[in-house]
Amino acid sequence: VRDELENLLDDDGDMAELYLTDKLAQQKFEIFSAASSINNNGDDMTANQVLQQDIVDRTHPEISIEQGEDLIDHEDYENVGGEISGTQAATVYSSVPNVQELEMLLGAYFVQIGATLNKLSALGEYVEDTEDYINITLDDKQNRILQAGVQIGTASVIVNFFVVVTGIFGMNIHIDIFDAKGNSAFFETVFGCTATCIILYFLAMFWYKKRRIL
Repeated sequence: VRDELENLLDDDGDMAELYLTDKLAQQKFEIFSAASSINNNGDDMTANQVLQQDIVDRTHPEISIEQGEDLIDHEDYENVGGEISGTQAATVYSSVPNVQELEMLLGAYFVQIGATLNKLSALGEYVEDTEDYINITLDDKQNRILQAGVQIGTASVIVNFFVVVTGIFGMNIHIDIFDAKGNSAFFETVFGCTATCIILYFLAMFWYKKRRIL
């Protein structure tokens, strides 16, 4: 809409076409001029008939001649010259149409539409910024999930070492620790394996950060 208004404001001819009253006055002036020229040439056709015939030609075919007679009668023809002043005729036939009033009116609409367009553009930029922010937030959450997956996977691998030790003790083989008296050897083995797993986990995390994996 803004572009169409701008094109209309740039073309004085299109704006002049919007002056419907002036176009009607121009048509009346042409009719009056044609009737005057016919009378000057001695034609037998009266001016009223010329006006009626021109109205019938210019109107829709469904409009009858009787309606044309109702629109313009002989008294209207006599007042045509008074209705169209010299200034109005000069305005109608001027090579440079006077479209200042319409230009001011369309200029006001152009400013309003321009302001609306600026608001819509700002809203579009805000929507795009919001989408970018949401995408950045989603990427950050995804990275955190991947990091948590790495940490959990590493912990699972290290715990499997403890499971290996448990499986060895569960096998039907002879181990010297089975001959130990009391539970001291059992607790030492359990705490030793637990401490080893914890140390290995922290060493793995340190290595990940050093390699910028986490």
